[in-house]
Amino acid sequence: MKQFVKFLPIITALLFFTTGQLFAVNITEDSNEGMSRFFSAHKPNYILIYNSYHQADDKSFPSTEDEIKFQFSFKHNLMWLDFGNLYFGYTQKSFWQIYDDENSRPFRETNYNPEIFFRTAELSGLSLDIGVEHESNGGTVEYDSGGNAVDKSRSWNRAYLSPKYKYEISKSSFFQIELKMWDQIDENNKSSNTNELGDENSDIDSYYGSKELRLKLKLDDLIVSTMSRRNFTSKRGAFQLDVSYPIYTGLYLHLQFFEGYGESLIDYNNSKTTYGVGLMFTR
Repeated sequence: MKQFVKFLPIITALLFFTTGQLFAVNITEDSNEGMSRFFSAHKPNYILIYNSYHQADDKSFPSTEDEIKFQFSFKHNLMWLDFGNLYFGYTQKSFWQIYDDENSRPFRETNYNPEIFFRTAELSGLSLDIGVEHESNGGTVEYDSGGNAVDKSRSWNRAYLSPKYKYEISKSSFFQIELKMWDQIDENNKSSNTNELGDENSDIDSYYGSKELRLKLKLDDLIVSTMSRRNFTSKRGAFQLDVSYPIYTGLYLHLQFFEGYGESLIDYNNSKTTYGVGLMFTR
C-alpha cells in the first residue's frame, strides 16, 4: 500500500478525464450530497496562512515552528442509488515551512488520504458512512549525519463506520454530531529499519484510539466545529477546534486550534499544540 501513493496523481487524473466534468461542475459544499452530480467538497478546504505550534516531545525538527498549513478535499460520485451514493474521496493535507528562508522553505509533511465509502440517504436527520481508507505521507528511509537510517515513512489502512445525526434548529442553523469508528487493517512488522515493506507505525492506535467524535454547530453564518479522539488505555488523544465566518462569497475567515497527537502522520506519536488563522473555501 505504500507504493499506492505514487499512483495517486494518475488515479485522480483518470477520474477527471473519464467523467469530463472537471471544469463543467463546480466543487461545492452542497449540503444535499445527492444533488452534487460528479464532484463536490468532502472535508473542509482551507489554508492557514499562519500556523504556529509548540511540539512537546521531539525538538529535532523542524527549525521553525511557524508554517503554512493547507488542506484540499473532494469526493467523486461513483454510483447513485435510491438508498444512498457510492463515493471516491481524496484529501491532501500539507505543512509548508514557508517562513524558513534559511532552509529553502521546505514542505515538512504532506499526508495523502484516498478512500472509498458508501453514504446512505438521510432519513430524519440520520445518515451513515461505511468505507475503507488509506493514509500515508509518501516518506522514505533517510540517513542522518552519522549514517544511521531514519524511517520517515508513515501509513495505515482502516475500515470505518460513521453514523451522523443533523438537527435543524432553524432554516439557517443546525447542530450535527458524527461518530467515526474504525478498525485498523494490520500489516506485517518491518524486518529492518531500511526495509520499505512492513508496518512502520504499528502502535498508531495507542495515540489515535479507534473512535473520533465530531460536533458541528451552525448559527446563521457562524460555524463552530470540534474533533476529539482518545485512547482511554494509553490516555492519549487529540482535540481540534475550528471556527469560520464568511467575509466574501465562497470565502470564510478561519481560526483553528489543535492539541494532542496526530495532527500529521509524522507527528502521530508527538504531542503538539497549534493555532492558526487563514481562509476557508468550503466548510
